[in-house]
Amino acid sequence: MKNLKILLFTCIMCFGFLKGNSQTILTDFSWASNPANNVSTTITNACGTPITITLVTGPTDHVENASVAQIPADITDPVGYIPVMLTFSEPVCNVSLLIDDLDQGFPSDYIIFDPTPFPAGISTAGGVMFAYSEPNAYPAGGMDTRAWVNWEGPTSMVAFTYYRPEDGSINLDSLRFDCYCCPTPENLECEIDPFTGEKTVSWDPVLGAIGYELSITYNDPECCITGDPVVTEVVSTTETYRASLSPNACYSWKVRTICSIEPLTYSDWSETLCSNLCEYAVRRTSEEGDETLLNNTSNSPKIDINIMPNPASNYTTITTSYIANGETYDNLRLVITDLQGRIVFQEAIQINDSKRIDLNNFNSGIYIYKVVDGDSVLKSDKIVIE
Repeated sequence: MKNLKILLFTCIMCFGFLKGNSQTILTDFSWASNPANNVSTTITNACGTPITITLVTGPTDHVENASVAQIPADITDPVGYIPVMLTFSEPVCNVSLLIDDLDQGFPSDYIIFDPTPFPAGISTAGGVMFAYSEPNAYPAGGMDTRAWVNWEGPTSMVAFTYYRPEDGSINLDSLRFDCYCCPTPENLECEIDPFTGEKTVSWDPVLGAIGYELSITYNDPECCITGDPVVTEVVSTTETYRASLSPNACYSWKVRTICSIEPLTYSDWSETLCSNLCEYAVRRTSEEGDETLLNNTSNSPKIDINIMPNPASNYTTITTSYIANGETYDNLRLVITDLQGRIVFQEAIQINDSKRIDLNNFNSGIYIYKVVDGDSVLKSDKIVIE
């Protein structure tokens, strides 16, 4: 991990900061050989790292024809299916291919999209856009059928099969792609160890990531009720979690993907979550005797909390009462947060009391309410405001 930090710092100094999906390339097919079924070109400067693009239509030849790739090169070739494949020596992102001249006839020519990755959609590009019904694209009418086929996300290859009738052909007019694709981490979670109180934050792995940056802001006023200084810590890691965070700390956290070193490429930051939304992980013993961790929405309460009505619209009433004798609470508060952990309401409450809460200034949605004693959460659950 230390080496990764050093490398990242060095690359920032050498290359500067690049965000994901930086630099969009648009090129024609004037590099297609005349005739050939396997030909390549290399983009040397635009993407920072040289990327070799290869067009394969074998065994059928294609031909460069006024900056487009015509498939097949000779329209007197036998009728049949022609595989078409574009490969990239480095992963690229959001590939789009401008395809022209699907013609109506008896029978008509058409395209079969049945490889991986599957195109994300078709968009118009002048002329008549061809009809698309997964997995095939057909002529929509006229002799100037023309549309972009779009593949979203990272890939090293796009491919399809062209069915040509007698005298049929298609043109590959243009190719467009982003040099870098760096997805933002998703499914952020936070768990509390029920024995130690330590917190573990985690997220789903990102395909192709070489690491992650985790940003933790302690005493973030958006999440925390404290007058302590706000301190932000950013750490680089190759793991998809960070464990053993302080049980007493309050903080916000977010994460982003590190996708490449040369040049240094980051995704956007994820959503920001608050540590007070962490869920307790309750240990259970299986029939085989193995211990596992299951999620529970709150710890075992020492007081009974009743909120009525829930769902609520104009108001709700919270009632508190003891369920364990001998407990004392010196700083009992009701805190309501939104699903991002931002505090939208807080007020002191008493045991064996009822408090009516006006909800007219709340937006409709799901909120989290907590009954807090000092730094300890005694009860946490959801409230729905309609």
